[in-house]
Amino acid sequence: MQHAIEALVITVALVLQGPELRNDAQALAQPRGLATLVVGGVAAMAASSTHDRWYDDLRGSWLLERPSDVTDVYGSSSLNLPITFGLWGGGRLLGHSAMARLGSGLTRTLALTQMIVAPIKLSVRRQRPDRSNRLSFPSGHTASTFAMARYVQRQYGGRPSVPLYGLAVVTGAGRMEGNRHYLSDVLMGAAVGIAVGNVTGAPRGDRFRVTPTPGGVRARLRF
Repeated sequence: MQHAIEALVITVALVLQGPELRNDAQALAQPRGLATLVVGGVAAMAASSTHDRWYDDLRGSWLLERPSDVTDVYGSSSLNLPITFGLWGGGRLLGHSAMARLGSGLTRTLALTQMIVAPIKLSVRRQRPDRSNRLSFPSGHTASTFAMARYVQRQYGGRPSVPLYGLAVVTGAGRMEGNRHYLSDVLMGAAVGIAVGNVTGAPRGDRFRVTPTPGGVRARLRF
């Protein structure tokens, strides 16, 4: 049922915000987005070849055991996607442009994140540490929370994003403490989230800019 709700929200977002999501996906395919994903992949491979399973080290940690009960819910796209979609719809109905803008951006951020995470999970089919299924790589919870934190940082500045980054870190660590993911899953999930958060709603028309200067002109290519 939870996955059905998630799929429904993503489908509606594709219908209502298709052009915007397509622009975000195209931006993700640019060098900056691809570089972030490559770095995450390299970090995941390095972790998988060393100490990748942190369950025994983190199990029972008072810093994680209770907080991870909260972040397991917070990071679930079955919950956060309907909430952000509700913010978007509520903002539009109430004529609250700031609420609608936040909800719209976060909905696209989470939808695009899951549109990347789900195919990778189904392709890699890595078994979870607790052997519950083969959907371990990458961590979707971690990807979603880092994507939201990065989007808020870009749109609203560093201060509002600090607690969201804290929640993202606890989410990733909590997924390992709960024996649901390996470190490599979490690292790749964080990379996916940051890559998506970097591009959602970013302006597209100013990648190449020519600026007049006292000595002539200056050209700048942004990635």
